[in-house]
Amino acid sequence: MLPFAAIVLAGAAIMTTTSVVDAQNSAKDFVDLHNAARADVGVAPIAWNNTVAAYAQTVAAERSDNCALLHSNGPYGENIFWGSAGANWTAADAVGAWVAEKQYYNCNDNSCSAGQSCGHYTQVVWANSIKLGCAMVVCDSQRGMFIVCEYEPRGNVLGVPPYATCGQFNRS
Repeated sequence: MLPFAAIVLAGAAIMTTTSVVDAQNSAKDFVDLHNAARADVGVAPIAWNNTVAAYAQTVAAERSDNCALLHSNGPYGENIFWGSAGANWTAADAVGAWVAEKQYYNCNDNSCSAGQSCGHYTQVVWANSIKLGCAMVVCDSQRGMFIVCEYEPRGNVLGVPPYATCGQFNRS
């Protein structure tokens, strides 16, 4: 697994701030969605962290002019969701897209199905990641919505399984 974030192509809503404070995109929504996926594989809950969230807001704000699908290369693990303009995208859409990659993840040998991506899913359920912060922005060009979640500490460490029950293979 490489330490990289998700780019999920879909559609986007029109919003004017980098915020996660509305009816369908609150910090609690992001945390609850992550924790549902984590509970499904026996991983302890992740918690919202204002410092990590502030970084996510900075990343989202930097993408507000063009929704460039670039990773921040910052100090945290990162998942990115991008959706095209014209839809009302929510936290559930972004986290749901990342978690949908579970179908491609093989816990027995810590691999992903050929031609598929599963690193976004493994970051969501990475047991050692205990802090979360997310933000979203509609790009000024209104060509899409950019949603980013940051994780501390970062996950997807090469050769390391995301959680203990995946630790049955050779890690050399």
